[in-house]
Amino acid sequence: MLSVLMLCSSWPLLAQQLQQSRIQMHNGDILTGRIISQTDSAVTLQTVYHSAMVLNRKDIQHIQPVNTVQSGNTTQPVDNKQQTAQQTAMAAPATDWSLEFDVSASNRYGKQDASLFNLVSSAEYRQGSWRSALDLNYDYELKEQAAKTHQYKISPAIDYYLQQRLFWRLTSDYQYNYLAADYKNIDLSTGPGYAVLQQPQLQLDLTLMTGLKRASFRDTEPLRNLLANTSLSYHFVATEWDFNYQLSQWPLEIYSQGNLLKLLNQPLSYLHFNYELLSNAGLRYRLSDRVRLSWSYEYNLTDLEAFLPKQQSVSFDIKDLRQKLSIGASF
Repeated sequence: MLSVLMLCSSWPLLAQQLQQSRIQMHNGDILTGRIISQTDSAVTLQTVYHSAMVLNRKDIQHIQPVNTVQSGNTTQPVDNKQQTAQQTAMAAPATDWSLEFDVSASNRYGKQDASLFNLVSSAEYRQGSWRSALDLNYDYELKEQAAKTHQYKISPAIDYYLQQRLFWRLTSDYQYNYLAADYKNIDLSTGPGYAVLQQPQLQLDLTLMTGLKRASFRDTEPLRNLLANTSLSYHFVATEWDFNYQLSQWPLEIYSQGNLLKLLNQPLSYLHFNYELLSNAGLRYRLSDRVRLSWSYEYNLTDLEAFLPKQQSVSFDIKDLRQKLSIGASF
């Protein structure tokens, strides 16, 4: 009799431990398992075929408790009050928006004094089959008390999902450089994208774009002798990638983003811009659910070819390498 009473008293706890939940992801995946823990930004799920996995709350569409609890070969109905309580606790709606920003600042003293300030911000909003994003990037660098870099970039984008993995993207880039001769660049591009990898801890998106680039040059005396107009238009094709991998056993995240752009026309007969590569890769270490430290390596390359009168063409590359340590937050 005592054992029966103990079993009856422990049944609600046993039912809660065995309670299965069905998680619907924004990408269409459905995961079933037992929720071990959850916070405002992450849900830890234990499945029968996988070790405990950590899901980003922003990637979850909704969480639904399974209406039965299985014990051995029998199936017991879950009490309505228990189900309501669990649904209230576990089915907190996933946010449709996200915001991230990283700040980096440094000073270096020695043979060459240098100061650097960089701000990167990214906002994203999802609604049904639509996804919109806005990226901001600001760079300011001093070397020997003289400004070496001073620029900002604004990049809005809209994606429409034609299928679970296939989407169409429309994006624009506006870049203003206070120091370069080509002080203003405006890009407008569109094209299809595909989620090659679409798992809770591993994502890879590839996008093929085509578009128009318009570069504006400063009206200075050397440029007047070279350019018939202070603005030039280029047609281009580009391949973009966005990779993200979150380790399951460590609060560590590996990421890489980039763009390989190939020009289709050359407005200047004596100077050809062949291709441009913008890439970065790095690590993020989460200090908490929201705060993280980031290390990144940026590599940019522009391939040029000059055609001088009565001489062979001359090829030269413009490279920019940078390592950066920053602190940021996500919401």
